[in-house]
Amino acid sequence: MTGMKDNSKKQNIKTVECVIDNADMWMFKFEHLKKNLTDYTYEDILSKQRNVETVIANFDVEYSYEIIGLFEWYWGGWNRTPNAASMQETAKKWYEKYDAELIGISHDTLSFKCRKLSEDEAQSLMQEIDDLYAEIIGCNTEEIIGYLMENQMFTLWWD
Repeated sequence: MTGMKDNSKKQNIKTVECVIDNADMWMFKFEHLKKNLTDYTYEDILSKQRNVETVIANFDVEYSYEIIGLFEWYWGGWNRTPNAASMQETAKKWYEKYDAELIGISHDTLSFKCRKLSEDEAQSLMQEIDDLYAEIIGCNTEEIIGYLMENQMFTLWWD
């Protein structure tokens, strides 16, 4: 049939929780997240913290690590936080090694879910996280290996 739209091309949509908790994140939201069906979409969720908004955002990307690069200068590059491009490369490596998928982002955190890790993999990931000068939220230093092996989710935080 002529004139019919070809819907056979599958879109790649990845969803992450974006915590809008500082001026750069607000700017990213207002400049790049549009509430419509053909571009980025989001659903507002009220947060209990003052001046914090959490939105569920759908990004048209094949891999969730590509989302970090979309933030460009809005994310990272301050103190010891890696810049967005560098962190995207790290997240890509984690996706390839540990099946780690980005599931959340704020101005100073990144959250990932991954498959169950072996002790060797958890130790390797712990060293890579340490090299980023990041802390894992929700566990003590002594518990990191076990935490990474059991939880299949982790959130990195930079001060």
